[in-house]
Amino acid sequence: MTEDIVRPFEEKMVSSALLEIPRNTYQRNLNPERVKRISHSFDERIANEPKVSLRDGRYVVFDGQHVIAARVDKNSGEELPILCKVYSGLSDQEEASLFASARAGRCS
Repeated sequence: MTEDIVRPFEEKMVSSALLEIPRNTYQRNLNPERVKRISHSFDERIANEPKVSLRDGRYVVFDGQHVIAARVDKNSGEELPILCKVYSGLSDQEEASLFASARAGRCS
């Protein structure tokens, strides 16, 4: 018997043009050198999906801004659809906590 896996997110294609990255909270500044390094060796087959919070009808990125920028860079700077993990109902604090946990390498 197989068990259904319950995920706290929906996988959804979202246009890169709709992905917002707030700079006034926990997000660090975009590092262009890091984007270039990621873009240079980018492989879509192994890339992680950005984590996005659907808040007030907006897609707010809380993890993955450099990978998003690398995907756009690889697409000659043009917008493109990106498969994202879209979470609903998160507060700013919950987004920040998930971001910090991902950076610390915790899966709990």
